[in-house]
Amino acid sequence: MSKAYETIRSRLWLILLATFLFVYGIHVGLTASPVEEASASAKLIEVIKELAKLYKPYSLSTMVFLLVKNSLTMYLIYFAGIMLAFPSAIVVILNGFVVGVVGKILAEEHGASTAFLSLATHGVFEVAALVIAAAFGLNLGLCVLKRVFKISSRAKVSLRDLIKLDLASLTVVGIPLLAIAAFMETFVTPMVSGLY
Repeated sequence: MSKAYETIRSRLWLILLATFLFVYGIHVGLTASPVEEASASAKLIEVIKELAKLYKPYSLSTMVFLLVKNSLTMYLIYFAGIMLAFPSAIVVILNGFVVGVVGKILAEEHGASTAFLSLATHGVFEVAALVIAAAFGLNLGLCVLKRVFKISSRAKVSLRDLIKLDLASLTVVGIPLLAIAAFMETFVTPMVSGLY
């Protein structure tokens, strides 16, 4: 457990960068022009409607579904980093954009407090796990770049060992965060948001 936190601490600057990218994505989602918003929102709303069919508040199966979906997303964000770091950055920006657009739609339809309660109650935990995964993905991509361009590195850790360490750290830290997020989204968010 302490090894996981040590790994996270050593990548703090990347976590801050991933957080900045996520916040930037939220900003873009909140401030998108009506034309951009309409195009993005229409596609996003269709995806959300399909996922909403699977969402049943106060159901254990919903909680398990959310945990599995978000865990796969977390690992996907991490492994996307192997393609020179950029995909992890793009995915975290897109996640922020989705939060921004959904927050804006909820605020317009139900008010700002409902939007905040609907997203923040579980989002704090979910976003933390995804931002950590993005930071680890950025680090993985940077390590790949250093090897491709033969840039020397102080730490001579093999990519295999790095991936093993990262996956262990993500599992120890990320999965509990996502489990809390899934519980909150299934059992608490519906109660506090008043939407269900």
